[in-house]
Amino acid sequence: MYKVILLPEAEKSYRKLSSSDRSHFLRVAQALESLKENPFQGKPLKHRLKGQFSLRVGVYRIIYKVEKQKITVYILDIGHRRYIYQ
Repeated sequence: MYKVILLPEAEKSYRKLSSSDRSHFLRVAQALESLKENPFQGKPLKHRLKGQFSLRVGVYRIIYKVEKQKITVYILDIGHRRYIYQ
């Protein structure tokens, strides 16, 4: 089982989501839990984001990277699909 760590930017977005959109917050929380079991379920990103993954949760995206040696998933950011890749 992988360990999931939210980096400061992701933690800030996660807290903001918890206060603004409870239903999506719960879905994102479930998705974060599922990454512990299967961190490669997201879509591999390309170009400048190569090495990172994007997991779709409704209109939100979780951007993360996986370190196999450390058995860790680093959550880089969480946000609306319209703004997350900018």
